Amino acid sequence: MRRALYDLMYRIGAPWDGPPRPELVTLVERGVLTPAQLAPGRAVDLGCGTGANILYLAQHGFESTGIDFSAIALRVARKRASAVGMDGQILFVEGDFTSSEIPGVEGPFDLLVDYGTLDDLDPAGRRAMANMVSNLARPGAVFLFLVLLGPTIRAA
Repeated sequence: MRRALYDLMYRIGAPWDGPPRPELVTLVERGVLTPAQLAPGRAVDLGCGTGANILYLAQHGFESTGIDFSAIALRVARKRASAVGMDGQILFVEGDFTSSEIPGVEGPFDLLVDYGTLDDLDPAGRRAMANMVSNLARPGAVFLFLVLLGPTIRAA
């Protein structure tokens, strides 16, 4: 049901869809997050939606992978990448973070980005996603994420 809801939201215009996140842009522009500093500079956007963040990272030299479970969002992301001449430079993969692996996605990654995906998961899903992040991250990787969890969430 959630997947169908997200597909519908991306068809009609998801309210969270927009340009790359300002804090990500600031970190890249200030030189805090660069492929050279995070060598070899592999980045993954967990829940990439229509691709704004991962496209931005690819345009700044990161080897980029975007993962989402909405085929509609990924279709838009691929079109956006094509529109700016980045065809084939970003790997877009349909996947579920609550599974033990995502076929076609191999770590390790130096930079992992998540804006709000964790919020949509129940406690078991959050644990599964934490395992996924751990499995995808290179030792010393940077994990940049935004979480807006409510007060009823407790540590596992």
